[in-house]
Amino acid sequence: MNKLETKGFKGLMEMAQEKAKSKECWGEKFNASETSDYYKIVAPFITVASYLEDKIISLMKGLNLYNAQGNELDDLLDRFPRRQGSYAFVNCEITANSYVSVNEKDILVETSNGIQFENIQQFDIDASKKKTILFKALLTGEEGNIKSSSITKVLSAPGGIINVQNTAEGEGGLTQENDYDYLNRYLTGNTEGEWALEPVIAAVRALAGVKSCNGIRNNTMKTDSNGLEPKSIWLVVDGGIKEEIAEAIYKHIHTPDTKGSVSVEVPTSVSGKTETIRFDRPVDVVVDYQLIIESPDEVAIKELLKEYINNAGLGVKLSTGVFISDWICGKGYKYYDFDLKFKKSTEEDYKTSLQLAFNERSKARE
Repeated sequence: MNKLETKGFKGLMEMAQEKAKSKECWGEKFNASETSDYYKIVAPFITVASYLEDKIISLMKGLNLYNAQGNELDDLLDRFPRRQGSYAFVNCEITANSYVSVNEKDILVETSNGIQFENIQQFDIDASKKKTILFKALLTGEEGNIKSSSITKVLSAPGGIINVQNTAEGEGGLTQENDYDYLNRYLTGNTEGEWALEPVIAAVRALAGVKSCNGIRNNTMKTDSNGLEPKSIWLVVDGGIKEEIAEAIYKHIHTPDTKGSVSVEVPTSVSGKTETIRFDRPVDVVVDYQLIIESPDEVAIKELLKEYINNAGLGVKLSTGVFISDWICGKGYKYYDFDLKFKKSTEEDYKTSLQLAFNERSKARE
């Protein structure tokens, strides 16, 4: 199915201008610019056409929503993304009765209800010693957020490994929305106001030069804990041209109430009238990291870690598991001891995961 997209006032006006300057009408020398009488006469009709276009597209989407499945539903709700699944990570204590050199994915373990995990760290372990190693669930889902001491079987492991047990709870696992939950969240969001935030974030992220975009919305009638006024949104954008960002926001919001230190006057469909659109730039947060590593590739891994922190995006959770799984695992790096923790420069304690606020961008301490 082709995506149902609107052209909006600008797109429809451009079509009208091109038609007016065609050979069938008044020719290419005809003045159809914004200052022309033609533009002033046509603009009210284009405004009505844009409104009707939006309503028709919404109706067509509504007729298809209840029968759509999988990718077809994703296409219909392309400005309201499905929540994706993520893998759980868990620390496990390894016990050996002889010296063992273990590679990534050498050990496969299972819980009593069939949730399987594999090691994503390579390591060496001596006889009669224990070592705590990070494992990753084989499948995405909340089921991977297991309780401590939930490992019941070692399905495969190098000789010399005699016991594997998770010493902490699993975390980070999230189940991808099925079609029913996805559609239900969209329909519920239409009444709660969630739909008004995600489409505008998606539109801004699609702009050239935008690295990341995040935001919050206050759909209540009271000022919220973030100081956000009633029925307004607060977007934070990393990169991009401010005029293009403001125009994208204006086209996709249903309220002019925006918050931020960047202010842009955006032309409206009414000649000579503008709307003030506001948004913010990221707040840089210095992130300290504590890395214990024994590796011939130590320098390269540290550079990779800085790259991970500096390019994580807005409002993300920095995670030891994600760094190992997505940035190190499978790339041929050799390491034997590995322990990583993060903290903001203003905090005291290091943690294996660090959640940034929606408007924060992480920067690794040099």
